[in-house]
Amino acid sequence: MSIAQALDAVVDVLTEAGLQATRDAGAFYPNTVACLVGMPTVKASGLAYRTMEVPIHVVTSDPPSSRSVDALYAAAEIAAAALQTDAYAPQTWSGGPNADSLPSILINAVVSFETAET
Repeated sequence: MSIAQALDAVVDVLTEAGLQATRDAGAFYPNTVACLVGMPTVKASGLAYRTMEVPIHVVTSDPPSSRSVDALYAAAEIAAAALQTDAYAPQTWSGGPNADSLPSILINAVVSFETAET
């Protein structure tokens, strides 16, 4: 499995959990709440495996309010459960067609996978 395939698998896990998810930051615009899978940090690698930390931004396009914050944290809970992690932190996210920073929650998921045999 390549890094790109592993990131696609993270998108698939989030999508299967019922969340809108993508790796395309340039076209990313959350439809109320969505997940953006970022570039990984490789933490360890060996002859046939790789472990990396993948940032996932759970972002809302709604202005901060009690309703939008509740929706943002509910989506973060779903994403964290799907990715089998329990730690996340509030952030802001800006990029793509978004001129202003948007409220977000950052989840750093640890992903381990086998690499192609040599």
